[in-house]
Amino acid sequence: MNNLQYQNPTSKKPILKIVVAVLVLLLIFEITYGSWKILDKLAPVTGEPATKPIAHLEPNVTADWKVYRNEAYDFAMKYPKDWEVACGNSRPGECVDAFFHSPNYKTILAGAVKRGQYIILGATVSFEVTKVDSRMNWLEWAQRARGVPGEVISSDPVNLNDTIAWKMVLISKHLQPPRKYISITFPNPDQQKVYEFMFSIVADDENEQDYRNTFNRMLSTFEFTE
Repeated sequence: MNNLQYQNPTSKKPILKIVVAVLVLLLIFEITYGSWKILDKLAPVTGEPATKPIAHLEPNVTADWKVYRNEAYDFAMKYPKDWEVACGNSRPGECVDAFFHSPNYKTILAGAVKRGQYIILGATVSFEVTKVDSRMNWLEWAQRARGVPGEVISSDPVNLNDTIAWKMVLISKHLQPPRKYISITFPNPDQQKVYEFMFSIVADDENEQDYRNTFNRMLSTFEFTE
């Protein structure tokens, strides 16, 4: 007599269904994961741009500098102790135009503030205040050369006091002698105002690095007070 026992074919169906279900789930996961990877590659980059420090500054160099405060526009910054600040075109209680200058006026940082727009600090007394285009965000606006005609040498993001800022270097060769302009642009915390600081010097000036150091140190002390 045959010792083989009869097995019901339907007894294997539950196991087969489980195996098929697992394979289907694995297939769905693979398709979904692959789609995510593709979409991730196609998605626009919306994060903050990679930055480098604006300058490597020695500690405590500005410890004995004087402090300039502008309560109308909610900021404060330091400037060298032997420098002076002159205000022009100011309304009572406001320093709308601020000129930071060394004793011999060889180095001048001139600033103008327009409420709700932005501030400019530069090395020339004459400058133009331009409204921010409301169709652009501050970063798009910062990356455009404005007011100063010339060739853009570099345009890069930088880290200013743990804040994303935009640095642009231009050369105005139509001037004699040619001048170099360095601008640093960044927004206030709620991005309702854009601040632009500009430093200018005759191209290839032997003292350029010293002027840059002073400019960078002043910027390193900038803080919002609102």
